[in-house]
Amino acid sequence: MVIVDYTLDYFDADEDNDVDMFDVLDWTQRGFVLAAQSSQAALVPAQFTEYMKRVYDFGTLINRRDFNGDGVINSSDLNDFDDQYALYSGQSNCNWVHGDVNGDHQVTLSDATAYHWWYAFQGGVNPPNVANLGNANPDNALTRPD
Repeated sequence: MVIVDYTLDYFDADEDNDVDMFDVLDWTQRGFVLAAQSSQAALVPAQFTEYMKRVYDFGTLINRRDFNGDGVINSSDLNDFDDQYALYSGQSNCNWVHGDVNGDHQVTLSDATAYHWWYAFQGGVNPPNVANLGNANPDNALTRPD
């Protein structure tokens, strides 16, 4: 394993520096252990932290409707969830990034039902749309779904 001080100059992000939670997942799957630290070239640390929470499956998400963690709730969240659900439905060893929104490490119909309900009906109601994924477990990001 390599511990990396993440900066956009270091990784092979595209020219627009568009980095998302799926890039973070890819880096962890390639063996990097990621940490967010302020630097001039780093992605906004708060945003990068949101991506890491979804990949490492830990902590409190700002808004569970924002599936991809980009800070905007729009159709991309629904599309990203549906794409992940289609890929990982019926599999175990899964995290939020794979579509396991209820925290049981399996992607099932209950995850799809919950996410679609949150997306459609939980706009501005109380309680807030936070999701607590629990404590960090580095194995969550490093174990591929079954």
